[in-house]
Amino acid sequence: MFDTIIKARSIATCTVSNLVCLRLKEVTVEDGDGFCKWVSSACRFLKELVLKDVARLQNITIESPSLKSFRLHLISGWSPLHHLHISAEKLERVNIACNSRPLEISAPNLRYLRMQWRGTKMMNIRNPGEFNRLEKAELEVVHNQPGVEMETASHDQFLLSSAVQSVKVLALRDRWTITTLSKEGCTAPPLHNVWCLRMSTWSFDEFDNNLVPTVASLFKRLPNLNTLEIYVSHLFGIPEHGFDSAYWQLQNLDFISQLKHVTLELEVSEGFNDSNLIEFARYVLEHAQNLKKMAVICEPSQSRLISSIRSITSTSNASVVFLEKGSICTSVIWHAYSAGSVQELNNRLIDPLPDVA
Repeated sequence: MFDTIIKARSIATCTVSNLVCLRLKEVTVEDGDGFCKWVSSACRFLKELVLKDVARLQNITIESPSLKSFRLHLISGWSPLHHLHISAEKLERVNIACNSRPLEISAPNLRYLRMQWRGTKMMNIRNPGEFNRLEKAELEVVHNQPGVEMETASHDQFLLSSAVQSVKVLALRDRWTITTLSKEGCTAPPLHNVWCLRMSTWSFDEFDNNLVPTVASLFKRLPNLNTLEIYVSHLFGIPEHGFDSAYWQLQNLDFISQLKHVTLELEVSEGFNDSNLIEFARYVLEHAQNLKKMAVICEPSQSRLISSIRSITSTSNASVVFLEKGSICTSVIWHAYSAGSVQELNNRLIDPLPDVA
């Protein structure tokens, strides 16, 4: 790994390059600043730039009139990135996995954003208001320092809310991001454009009592939701049951009347046949008048859970299907049981950028 060394001093002497696609994987850049200057000045036709596990890139500043796709993945602990600045008018797709601070993206035509951020300091997204054409966003933010959430919640809440204001498909892949976007008392406007929400997080208890009010607050910002996925990785312990279907009914969620597709990952410990997420499933089945399909992901051995779901009287003619955990890719889970709709789903889902070959 990192045996190949790119010397910026040698490539910096090149004239204008007709390079259209540049992918670097597991290499060392001798002069990171020089490399960035070469990309910005000489690569005037570059449309795709992928930097995966590139060593010695401590500061990245790219300004490109042609770049349309940018992907950055830096392994933790190897020459950590101190600053990232991308300015590209034609940039449409950004996929970032790093712990840079600050993070600056100037891309008025950005349509797809996938961000995995880990670190001990506050995330700082600059110019989030420019993302008025953003359609799809996947966000995962993990703070490694205890207490950072309380110190920075209001600041990062404003930034993230501004960044996803125009998003139609939203994926929140960690508990911190879900909490940040759903703080009670938030003055941010509703996310009217979001029709699809995918949430995934791990929890010591399946859908614990601390998470339920947070999710309910987030749901209130999504009046036009019609497709919902919830995946919770249950580690151990007894699933909590503190919020029944009556609680959800009191929330007066605007989207319940137009909700069409729901996927829930359920797990119940032996001897228990109820949980917060089962109660949410009950609420959906009893009140979502236009629901078409609900997919329940569980273990085949969880007969009590299956019986509990089947006993719920649905207000619609929705079909309820039980899928075995690990039997199918969760990115296409909610329509996987309907062969005729798989292609439609593929056209509507968040499509991840391909890995570097």
